[in-house]
Amino acid sequence: MKRTVTSTEAASNLSALLEAVRSTREPIIIISETGEEVVLVSAAQYRQIEQMKQQAWDLVRAIRLRNKDVDPDEIYREVTAAVEEVRAERRERAGA
Repeated sequence: MKRTVTSTEAASNLSALLEAVRSTREPIIIISETGEEVVLVSAAQYRQIEQMKQQAWDLVRAIRLRNKDVDPDEIYREVTAAVEEVRAERRERAGA
């Protein structure tokens, strides 16, 4: 389970929290007085998240480009069929 601290605790113990994130590579969730949350992560983890996000968007762009001349209704039918196939497999496994 992720460590959670209040913003008041974080302000009082910032050095210790930074060291904990650096040494354990585990994120720490900081909750403000209004209930909003932020996450303290190492720079390496942040860069990894940003890289994964970029790769995901690159994939979306590649798929869009590959399908630019395909009728959207055809894509919808194919995706719907694939989803239904997966659901059927899951139901079959659950019933087995």
